[in-house]
Formats: sequence, structure tokens, C-alpha cells
Amino acid sequence: MMSKRPWKYPREIDFDSTKIETEPSGFKSLDEFMVFKKNTYELITLAALPGVGKSQLALQIAGFVSEKKEVLYFSTEMSANILTARLCAARYSIPLKSILTRDLAENQVRFEDAQLDLDLLKLGIVDDFPKSIDSVYKICDQAQGLGLIVIDQMPQFVESFEGYEGINRLTASFKTLAQKKKCPVLMVAQLNRSMQNRRRSDESTQRPMYSDLKGSSSIEQDSDIVMFLTADRDVNPNTTHVHIVKNKNGRTGDFNLQWLSTFVQFNDFQGDLFR
Repeated sequence: MMSKRPWKYPREIDFDSTKIETEPSGFKSLDEFMVFKKNTYELITLAALPGVGKSQLALQIAGFVSEKKEVLYFSTEMSANILTARLCAARYSIPLKSILTRDLAENQVRFEDAQLDLDLLKLGIVDDFPKSIDSVYKICDQAQGLGLIVIDQMPQFVESFEGYEGINRLTASFKTLAQKKKCPVLMVAQLNRSMQNRRRSDESTQRPMYSDLKGSSSIEQDSDIVMFLTADRDVNPNTTHVHIVKNKNGRTGDFNLQWLSTFVQFNDFQGDLFR
């Protein structure tokens, strides 16, 4: 008996199964660009300079997705306690300082409601683990029905390997992880500070470039989506720019998000497309 042929003809293709739908991220702006897709299992890179809010944006997205699906958030810099406090502040507009100092005063009732709601989230924060690919794989294998995996931040893994070869191994492994677990992997990365010097010397160069990423060739090759965050807090303290420079099966472009530092909170802007 002949085995089934390994190829398919166009007449045999079910186009319904190729329809791409957006997985809600909690931000209409991101959803309009089809950043989080249900059935493409993509590696998404979110990069910015320190202090712009890349980890906070990733955390808010993880919180929203975890309302319905399991999410694993691997944190290499902040503890689970701090991340939970930041998520609480952002989701319920409670000043982060009041949560950290427990000086809640008029926010006490809102804080208690927030705690009850946070208990319902399917968000697993991993803050104490070996910074290795193998450990991430083993932990992910213990979870079922994942809707999102967040790696925050990639540079902490890079220190375990040598040069660009290590970065190549990381990005390829995280791309494979997305395909294996059938969910998006959101990888948080750093932009080089040389970008700041370039922007100071040439005001016309406002957008980040792939060369601003350490290991840019590997990240550009393996990532299905690449997003940069930039902000000039001195000029526009409540505005963060999002630059989607690569988007497989989607469009690229720029838009703004509102940033409220008191609540470490990102929000959609109305009429946010700016280019």
C-alpha cells in the first residue's frame, strides 16, 4: 500500500483554516496591526531603551491575555511581588507608590477589589529560574493551553552565551518555542544607547533601526514581528511612540500610546496614528 503523498494541491486546501484572527491584547492600536494572532505562533520582539516602559507594556498585555488564557511571564529583573504591584496599579489606576508603601487611604476599597480580580488571572510569573533556554522549555512544558509566553528580558539570557552565536541560538529557540506551544512568544529586548547619541547629533533620525539592537541580524531574521518603543518624556511626558517595523502577515506602521507614570499605565490614544 502506498503511503499518503506529503504534498497538497491548491484544490485540497481549506482556506478557512488559514484565516488569521487577532488575539486581543488589551490595546486597540496593537490589535489593528494584528500584532497578536491566534494561529500563526509568532515570535514578537519588543525593544526600547531603559526606562521607556517595554516591560510594563509586556506586563499589561500579559495581564489582559491571562483573563481568558494561561500566560507564563519569565522575569529576569523584577520580582513577582513588584510585578504584581505594577500590574495592580496599571489595571486599576491606583498610584504605584501608594501600593508599595501601603499608604492606600482613599484607594483602600479599590485596592481590595483589585486583589480579588487579580486572583482570577491565569498569569504565572516565573522570577526565580536558571537563565537558560532549557529551563524555559521545561517550565513551559508543565503548562497547558498557553495563550502567551513573555521573556523579559533577553539580554539576561545572552550573558550565558558568547557573542552573536548566543543570540542566534536564543532567537531561534524562542521561535521554536512559539511553534511548539502554539502561542505567541513576546521577547523583550534592549536598544543600544548609541541610538541616543545618533538622535542628538541628527534630529531627523527619530526612528530606531535594526542596527540599534544587539544581535540585530538574528532578531530581524527570526522575529515575525519587531516593535520599537521611543519616548521623549521632557517634551511629551504622557506619550510613547510605537514603531512596528516588521510584521509578518500584517502591516507595519507607527502609533502613539498614552503613558501615565503615576499608575505605570499604558492606554490607547484616540486618533493615535501619527504617520
